[in-house]
Order: sequence, then C-alpha cells, then structure tokens
Amino acid sequence: MAMLMDLTYRYLASIMGQPSNNKNLQLQTFRRGSAEALSVAKCRLIQQILSSMNYIMMKTLILISFSFLLLILLTVTVQADPLTVHPDNPRYFTDGSGKAIYMTGSHNWGVLTNRNNGFPEVEYIKFLDYMVDNNQNFLRLWAPARVWDPPGGNNEYRTPTIYQRTGPGTATDGRLKFDLTKYDPAYTNNLRSLVEAARHRGIYVSVMLFEGWWNAKPKVRDAAWYGHPYNPLNNINNLTVTTTNVHTLALPRVVSLQKGYIKNIIDAVNHYDNILYEIVNEDKMGSSAWQIHLMNYIKKYESTKPKQHIVWLTSKAWGTNDDWLWRSTAEAVSPSRLSYCRDPNEPYITNPPVTDGSKVVLLDTDHFLGCGDYDWRRFVWKGFFRGYNPIVMDPYLYHKTWVLDPDIVSATGYTRIYGIKMNLAGMTPSDNAGDCSTTYCLRNPGQEYLIYQPHHHSLAVNLVAGDYNYEWFNPELGTISETGTLTADGGNHVFSIPSTMAEDAVLYLKRRSNDTGATIPTTAPNQ
Repeated sequence: MAMLMDLTYRYLASIMGQPSNNKNLQLQTFRRGSAEALSVAKCRLIQQILSSMNYIMMKTLILISFSFLLLILLTVTVQADPLTVHPDNPRYFTDGSGKAIYMTGSHNWGVLTNRNNGFPEVEYIKFLDYMVDNNQNFLRLWAPARVWDPPGGNNEYRTPTIYQRTGPGTATDGRLKFDLTKYDPAYTNNLRSLVEAARHRGIYVSVMLFEGWWNAKPKVRDAAWYGHPYNPLNNINNLTVTTTNVHTLALPRVVSLQKGYIKNIIDAVNHYDNILYEIVNEDKMGSSAWQIHLMNYIKKYESTKPKQHIVWLTSKAWGTNDDWLWRSTAEAVSPSRLSYCRDPNEPYITNPPVTDGSKVVLLDTDHFLGCGDYDWRRFVWKGFFRGYNPIVMDPYLYHKTWVLDPDIVSATGYTRIYGIKMNLAGMTPSDNAGDCSTTYCLRNPGQEYLIYQPHHHSLAVNLVAGDYNYEWFNPELGTISETGTLTADGGNHVFSIPSTMAEDAVLYLKRRSNDTGATIPTTAPNQ
C-alpha cells in the first residue's frame, strides 16, 4: 500500500508540476485537525489537478486522475502520535507535533450502546458530526454497567453487550447467562468503528472501561446489580462477588476477569492514536487501590504493544475528597465538586482554582450536575481561562430535567477557537489581578494575552511595552465584534468593552511582527 501511495503521489505531482519528493508538504494538511480543514485540503487538491490540465488532457485523463485522487483520499492516514502530556505546559496534551492540544467536547450515555428504553437512540455518526459542527475534539465514551433493569424499572436493555450470553442457565432477565471469559465481537466492532469515525473527524475518544456511579448511590445500587454481568445470578463463572467488593482488589479471580476484558479492549483499539482510557466513572469510596492497580496494568500491558496511551482517573462519588487523585501517578484527572450539593458558591463553577500544571485536568459538568442552576456557559469559559479542559455531559436527544444552558456546547467550541489560534504551549493561566483585573487570563508576557471578562465592565491588562493587534470576541454570539492595533507602554492598559457586546467578553492581544506587520486572524472557524 505504501508503494501504491507513493506512485499515486508521483503521478499527481507530475500532472501538477510539483516536485515528487515533496510528499510531506503536499499531505501535511491531512494531519489531525478539524473536518473543515480536511475538506478544504481535498478541494484544493482537486483544484490544483484541474487547473494544471489543458482541455485535451482533461478529456483523456479525467477518469484516471479522479480514480487516483479517490484512492488517495480513501487511504491517506491522518498522521499523529498518541497523546502525551506536553513537556512545556503539562496542563495540556500534545500529539508529537509540539503543539499543546486543548481538549473540550460532549458526551452522552448512549453513544456506544443502545439503551432500548423508549428514548431516541443516539447514532454515533450523527453525534460525531454534531461535535464537529460545534468545533469539539474530545468524546468521553461511556461503558455500560447494568445491561437490564429489574421489573418496574426503566425497561432498559443495553446492546451490544461486552460479554457473550452463552449459558447454560438463564439470568435474572430470563435470557442466557454471560460467560465473563468470552467477549461479544459486536461490542468491540462497534468500538473500533466509532474510534475510526472519530479519528477521521479529528476527535479523540476516551474509552471508559467501567461505570461506578451506580455502586456509589444506595438508591440505585440494588437495581443496577440486578442486571449487572458480574452478579453471580447472571453469569456462569461461579463468582462470589457482591456490590461491596466488585471494584476492589479483594477477589483476585474477579480482578483477573476484569483484566481479561481490559486486554480485549486494548487489543481491539491499540493501533489507534486518538484514544485514551478512563478506568471508571464516579466509583464508590474504597475503590482507589483497584483503580490505580488497573491503571498500572494498562501501562504495563501497553508497553508490549505498538502504541501507549494516556490513562486517566476520575473522582469518586460526588463531594468526596479528591486528594488521592492528585497524589496518584495518573497524568490526567477529572475532579468533583469541592462543596456540598447545591452550594451556590461551588468553587469549580463560580471561581475555579488555577491549575498548577501537575496534571491535565478535565473539568466535566457530569460531576457537578443535579446540584444547582449554575451559569454553565461561563463555567466553560472560566474553566478554560484557569487552565482546565472543560467537557459537557450533553443530554442530546434525552429529555432530562437538568438540561444545560443551550449555549454551553457552543461555548466549548468557541474556547477551542482560541486554544488553536494561540500558542497554547506558551500560555500560563493567572488569577492575579495585577496581571489582569478580571483575574481570568491566559498570558505569555510580551507575546500573547487572552482575557475573559465575565461581566460587562471595563478591564485592565498588564502589558509589556510593544505593538499589538487586538480583537474582541463575543462569547454570547460567537462573533468577533472589533479588531484593531495599539501601541502599549509597559504597565496596565485599560480597555472598554465594545458597545455591541451586551454580556461577557473576551479580549485577545498578540504582539505584532516586527518583520511583516502581520495581523492576527479574525475569522473564527464554524462561524
């Protein structure tokens, strides 16, 4: 295939008058990026081919040319390495390109498995396209816990299932029991197809391996265990496991079965660069050692595989102490609220602490929902400006009482505009009013400044003396309201928000080039 690709390129290069040894330059637009960039690259390639052919050549070569072009577009691999923590700014990931990658996106329970409970089904292709439309690049992919509900429950039955239902004997739903050593190929095939589709859209997929919220909540624990594959009534593996020890190290045989499942998932998707692993969502107290043990198992097993991926840990039940997260060797974590439920002053929402750069931190609305009517759009912007990577538990097609602000999803994409536009690797968050009066700023002194004003007030920025381009971005509408240039003396510079902006505001300043006087881009993607 590599030879065929090379011959194809040489053919296209010859008809376009391009040097055939410049393949990397010609294909660099196919590196990981937005779907919009990929489409533009395709169109430009087609235009180059057509513009370089005269009428006679076009008549004779058009079919061959487009055949080769189609082959290229179908076989080009989006080149990138698996994510690692950025060496210079460990608040963010990188893919080997040297650029810091800001993660933000949506997630929903039904993307990988159907719930079959009367709610509209989530078609993952449509969900991924929905993410692309909103300029998102991170999908937290939920793992199923229970497969079915007890009588009188939500009448839920998840498909496909992780394990095969081979019997002998019947489970609590009257169907064949699971064999926890045999895996349903439909599940891994679904997973591979989804990861592949996400890859072509520039989206990273975090594969959740276990779900633990059910076990941390006494009100739902028994109902979830009724349809759980590890319930001894539902499998043929002669286990003595209970809800108390299913996610602990107490039963080596259970842990061995769990590792077998993890190994099966890794074998299915290790060759992809656009994946991460999450051990478990919001598990109960007492599961820390089990989570860390499985994280280390993944790292050890993947060390024998072609690619190694990030493994991250999530806070346990809401409102619990997250010190164990910060002490762990996990490179990325997702914390829970710092205060009691319904505290109107919950810090992570109203005034998140600045990240210290010790880990990549995913700030997930999932760990704060159900506890107050917060300003979720500003939650995204504030998190971004304090060095977090905010993601959204997105109701999507489901009708839930806690449906978020309709513009929160847009906010994730708008913040990513600046995550891409800036040299994010050089930016440091600051809550120091001496740096910016609003206390929400990302800065690379003397080079770039990004300031968020949550309220419609003027703001002050401490600038290094120099010439700057500036732009005002309207977070409410997703539009650029004003652009210009300024020459700043060293020290505080006061800015008044443009009259066209009614609520919060973002100000971006970038040092002008002394060589070209080039101005900063003013066109936001997807607008």
